[in-house]
Amino acid sequence: MTTDERIENLEKGLASARRLNRWLLAAVGLALGVWILAGTFGPATSAAPAGGGAVKEVRANRFVVEDKNGNQRAILDVDADGPGLSLFDAAGKTRAGLRVTADGSALALADAAGKRGAGLVVTADGPGLSLFDAPGKTRAGLSITAGGPSLGLLDAAGKIRTFLSVTADGPSLDLYDAAGKTRAGLVMEADGPSLRLFDAAGKKRSDLRVDADGPRLTLEDAAGQPRAVLRVDADGPRLTLADAAGKPQAFLRVDAGGPGLAFFDSAGKPGALLAVVTGGPDLRQWDAGGKPRAGLVLNDAAGKPRAGLTVNADGPGISLHDAAGRTVWSAP
Repeated sequence: MTTDERIENLEKGLASARRLNRWLLAAVGLALGVWILAGTFGPATSAAPAGGGAVKEVRANRFVVEDKNGNQRAILDVDADGPGLSLFDAAGKTRAGLRVTADGSALALADAAGKRGAGLVVTADGPGLSLFDAPGKTRAGLSITAGGPSLGLLDAAGKIRTFLSVTADGPSLDLYDAAGKTRAGLVMEADGPSLRLFDAAGKKRSDLRVDADGPRLTLEDAAGQPRAVLRVDADGPRLTLADAAGKPQAFLRVDAGGPGLAFFDSAGKPGALLAVVTGGPDLRQWDAGGKPRAGLVLNDAAGKPRAGLTVNADGPGISLHDAAGRTVWSAP
């Protein structure tokens, strides 16, 4: 799942929070206008046993429950959106609201100032929980959709800064800057974990991952082209440096045969090789056509060839040998 898809899941949960806000405001409106409601109730009807006794059924459009001081503490009504229950504290502030509409059901909880503090909704998209700060800004949203559960943390400006989700692809954590750009992402994929870092423009610049072959670090330029790759696999560590077109230009490795450094031209053809192998150091050079043009071999300690510098195509060559590698001198 892409970062955009993960954000879309969170935004669905935040949309539920916005619906909660409208419902809570409606509840506040009910509180302010309760004196009107008290005077405009439709006539209640009740059904009781013929011989008297407890009332079995009461019907009305709205109910207001008051405390012993005559203050409204609860309102149950049905409006155009659906049935709702609002609860008030002794100061007349709305502290809780429960409502069922065509979109789903919602529970809103408010602080002592009557400002929303938490909201729980269940819609066709799934359940969602939103938490608000003192000014009423959404600061956290937890939701479960068809894509899986997700948790978003927002800053005081209402922008997503942290997003945690679990999808069919695995768990992931994304971090955003104040401009809303993705700056870091940690993903657990089928082939292993991956940590990605992004620049201020939201472009991926590095990718650190561990898969079946081993750890690998990739550094990319502003155009998204890999320019450096460092990895460790079964053969050993290796570093590849590439040009702006993504073609390797230098390659450094250490394996069972020893360390080696290779350079390539813009066409990707080898230009030079410096290695230390079992027999000793080895230096080779090629021309633009890929033909060997120079080489330096200095062996021994039983790797034999005892020297040798050559430039082929019938050009210079020098050699010294022995210890049974014979040749003991040569020139052209």
